Amino acid sequence: AWVRLAEIRTGTEKEPEALWIATEQFRRGHDFRKALTTINRFMETGSERLMAAALVQRSRIKLDLDQVSAALEDLKTVAEQYPTDPGMFAARYL
Repeated sequence: AWVRLAEIRTGTEKEPEALWIATEQFRRGHDFRKALTTINRFMETGSERLMAAALVQRSRIKLDLDQVSAALEDLKTVAEQYPTDPGMFAARYL
């Protein structure tokens, strides 16, 4: 339902919010492939304010999919580009 809402909101300021919630719901439901697709769509919206958190979320999803190398790349990006963001703490932990 959240993906459909995001599609309705395409191009609006509310689209990223719907995509973020859809990603969380897919991950909770263990549908990691759809979660990865949705977080990538979220990142394409260019919501810079949550980009570090999105990279951390995407790395968690990639770890769920056993894509360890790809997950590490996202975590390195957080460390390099967002060193003062609160998401950095989660990135270090992962």
